[in-house]
Amino acid sequence: MTTTPSPKYTLEQRVWVYDINRRRSAEPEEATVVKVGRKLVTVKRIYGEETFRIVDGVRNDAYGHALIRTDEDRDAEDRRSAAVKRLKAAHLGIALGYEQSFPLETLESIVAVLEAQS
Repeated sequence: MTTTPSPKYTLEQRVWVYDINRRRSAEPEEATVVKVGRKLVTVKRIYGEETFRIVDGVRNDAYGHALIRTDEDRDAEDRRSAAVKRLKAAHLGIALGYEQSFPLETLESIVAVLEAQS
């Protein structure tokens, strides 16, 4: 079985590296895609190159303490955070923890209905 390179990553594309160990205190770092393979993508950061898995964006090492996100991924995460914040502020009793997750479109639809009623 062959896999084709992901259209999600292209050469010279800007991506953001989230270091999970420093996520609470540090902002994501900008990186540039320098190589796209069948299963791995290599990015260049300030101090060197790192390899990440295309499937999930996690660093390809024994620990996996970093992940990459594209600009589109970051925008979707920002929209999701804004929708969750609005729903939590409305005190609707919707469970939004790890055990209960909704797609971004569903959350935005609920927020739209809420704002239409306001």
